[in-house]
Amino acid sequence: MGWYEAVKDAISVAQKADNLDLMRQLLEVQKEIQDMSNEMSILKSDNRELRKKLNTKESVKYDRTLNLYYSEGEDGKIDYCPVCWSRDSILAPVIKWEYEQHYCHTCKSFINKS
Repeated sequence: MGWYEAVKDAISVAQKADNLDLMRQLLEVQKEIQDMSNEMSILKSDNRELRKKLNTKESVKYDRTLNLYYSEGEDGKIDYCPVCWSRDSILAPVIKWEYEQHYCHTCKSFINKS
């Protein structure tokens, strides 16, 4: 039996005993438990999101020669814009451009080879 159910049962007993003060206190406890449960749910969601961001940051590497960030996966190597990644932590793929440059459609930057 969880806390919520235990308090609910105690409220029922307090109602039968006609103890209004105890019932009021138990209702406050019940509300606090609900608030803590909601906060825990939010924290768990935030934790999942932060873990996802951390895993992404750990999987992205920097190529000094090309001046690009990249990741390697099942689809091969994908190059990302260093401006978008450094400024906003956005993995914006770049396309190869003329004269050993890359272009980012997200921030409209041309990235030159180092």
